[in-house]
This record gives sequence, C-alpha cells and structure tokens, in this order.
Amino acid sequence: MSATRYLEIAERLSAELAECARGTRVASEAEIARRFGVGRAAARAAVQELERRFVVRRTQGSGTFVNRRIDYVISRSVPPSWSATIAAAGATPRALVKSVRTIPLPAAPTDRFERPAGSPVHEACPVWWTCTATVWRRSCCRGRGPNCPWSSRCCPSRASCARPV
Repeated sequence: MSATRYLEIAERLSAELAECARGTRVASEAEIARRFGVGRAAARAAVQELERRFVVRRTQGSGTFVNRRIDYVISRSVPPSWSATIAAAGATPRALVKSVRTIPLPAAPTDRFERPAGSPVHEACPVWWTCTATVWRRSCCRGRGPNCPWSSRCCPSRASCARPV
C-alpha cells in the first residue's frame, strides 16, 4: 500500500458522498477497509481526511454522516445573516438566549435611538447553533428584553446594538 492510498480512498469516497443527501450515514471504517482492501488504519485516515475537508461529520456513539461545508460570506452586496446562510445550506438555524441584563446605553448608538448615553437598555446574549452542530459564533444584541424580536433595527451589520427599555 502506498503512503497516499488513504488520499485516493478519500477522493473516491468524497465523489460518491457528493451525490448523497446531508445526514446520510457513511459506511464504518471496517466496511471501508474491506471494500478497498486496506487495513483499518488506512480507512481511518481516509475518514479523518474527509472530516478535515468538512465532507463528513463524526458523532461518537452514533457514526459518521455526510456533511456540507457552509461558507459565511459577508460583503458590501451581501448583508451578514447567519440564519439566512444556514437555512440556504439546508440546515435549521437556532438560537438560545443565555442571558439578559440591563446596561447603560453606550455613547455610540445614542443618535440612532434618540436617547441620552447612560439610558437603560437590555442586552440579550444568544448562543447560535444548527440542527447538527453547535456553532462557535456568539454575539450580543441589546434589545427590548428577553423576547427581543431580533428585527432589522437590531443592527444586522454589527455584533451588538442597543434598544431603549
């Protein structure tokens, strides 16, 4: 077996998995090893390579599943929308408000809200995730309270913003 045999296996599997729907279960390492006539170490290396390329995701105790890489594009013509990006990729975006606290309105957004600096506002901090994985992204939105509707007034172009109480 050549040192790059696992890469050849990964390429072939990648092409096959491109035809499969997201969430489709992938063969086990033992099945891959038998199919390609290699040892378990080569099969494991091939699956690890696919995971590194975001072609599959592994869940301990559940198995390996087809995955799709999701690119989060932000440009002048594309406003940042994490939820829209995740939904367009076929996943379900979700957020959970982890904390809400009342803070004084920072000086920067006072002109937008026509309130003096120091006025009380609510800061809600959500954690974001998809239907398949927790996402590292965490941002804070200063809204009207624990049921902030996350509307367009909630600064889509900034990580945080403020609303009057």
